[in-house]
Amino acid sequence: MCPNVQASGEAVDSEVAVLPAAACETYWARDPRPVLESFVEHAGRPYAVVQAPRTQVVTTHWAAIQYIVVFESRSDSFVDGVALYLTDTSIVAVQVGCNTPTGRRQ
Repeated sequence: MCPNVQASGEAVDSEVAVLPAAACETYWARDPRPVLESFVEHAGRPYAVVQAPRTQVVTTHWAAIQYIVVFESRSDSFVDGVALYLTDTSIVAVQVGCNTPTGRRQ
């Protein structure tokens, strides 16, 4: 089970739908909209599409992926490392890097 995703009143072992995400640390979002809004806010042009390694560490916390799409950060963004983790049919995780506003690019 993913830590810290149970809502009040839910049993600890309840199965819930989440979107794995990373922004400094990995977390599991029950509502994917804020995660995807942050991605759209920071992602620029696609930089690379990479096929995932054939051998992956797959756990109940992180799904298997087939592709990683890496994006340039927008020039007005203060984060680096914007990426989507995909299968043929789904976005399975989102990464929006980790920098503070003092790291804003010129």
